[in-house]
Amino acid sequence: MSRRAAAALAGAGFLLLSSGCGPKVVMPGAVKGVVTYHGKPVSGGRITFAPGSAGTELSGMIGPDGSFLVTGLTPGEQHVSVTTAQFKNQTKAPAGIKLAYVAIPEKYAKAESSGLTINVPQGPEPIEYPVNLTD
Repeated sequence: MSRRAAAALAGAGFLLLSSGCGPKVVMPGAVKGVVTYHGKPVSGGRITFAPGSAGTELSGMIGPDGSFLVTGLTPGEQHVSVTTAQFKNQTKAPAGIKLAYVAIPEKYAKAESSGLTINVPQGPEPIEYPVNLTD
């Protein structure tokens, strides 16, 4: 094999390896929004995202104004659940935080029955996901 042919073959191999034929790096996604029930903010609770396929279930706290931010999500379809039960018997909130228990329908406590799904894209920039709960 000539030197020119060997150099061309080596160059083609380098391009092939550096053009994305190796393992794919998946950037986790992020979701932010406000949880409401009949149009009013749910002031306290937990929102959970469960991937439709492989991945880890992640959750975040719902703030006094109904807002949440969850990062590190597996890109793709996520099934969502919301629960406020942990605040039902809470008599005192942390200093400076005003939480009031908001009873929501039990169906939202499980991803299988909530009917809430979102397609999470890759990337660190959170996408907006308003969670509007009804009866």
